[in-house]
Amino acid sequence: MVEQALPIKTHPVRMLLARFGRVAAILLLWLGLFGVVQWYAANNGLTLGVAFHNLMMLCATDWYGPLIFLAVAAVCPLLLVPAALLGLLAGHVYGVAWGMAATLVACNLSATVAYGLGSWLAGHASSTPGTGRVARYRSWMQQNGVLAVIVLRLTFVPYDPVSYLAGALHIGWLRFVWANTLGCLPGALALVLFGASMTHVDGSLPSLNPTILLAGLGLLLVSGGAAWAMRRGMGTRT
Repeated sequence: MVEQALPIKTHPVRMLLARFGRVAAILLLWLGLFGVVQWYAANNGLTLGVAFHNLMMLCATDWYGPLIFLAVAAVCPLLLVPAALLGLLAGHVYGVAWGMAATLVACNLSATVAYGLGSWLAGHASSTPGTGRVARYRSWMQQNGVLAVIVLRLTFVPYDPVSYLAGALHIGWLRFVWANTLGCLPGALALVLFGASMTHVDGSLPSLNPTILLAGLGLLLVSGGAAWAMRRGMGTRT
């Protein structure tokens, strides 16, 4: 007589403890990194402007400068560093063409780190409906997937929460990267142009090239218009 294997059911309490364990591990990692950065800044008298200038000098150094740039991009989600700074820095250091390429790679690397953390924290548990704005975004992303990621990127919704949510919803990674790249294109190019328009960055208020600055502002308007059109199109299909 052949015995049939029964499905293994995970105890709810064990699932809850596993979820809290993941959250605690990420929190400890984040607090450790944030504490190290704050300690270093306090002991060296670093302001945000000076830190940005120092990072710019490092990224412009020889062959390993781009590697430093990508390493910084990877830890941005953990240090709560705005992703927009990457585009500004790349545009100023590498120019428009190479700066755009570096920014897209950096944006996807940063997004992948946040996506992976979101997926790991969520585990295989099914999401509950919930209430509030986050729950509405979650439901909307579940229904629209790739298009939702593109629209959220085009409308400049805070960068890392979208990546965390996409990972938690287990949207396919390749689909997410594809949507992330498409959605980031106008904003990334605008930021790179802003960075390229800065004639100096030394901790003081930088001067800007007005022609390149206007081109960047135009791209932001195009991005907002494209997001509005896509959102309307998605709304008419649902």
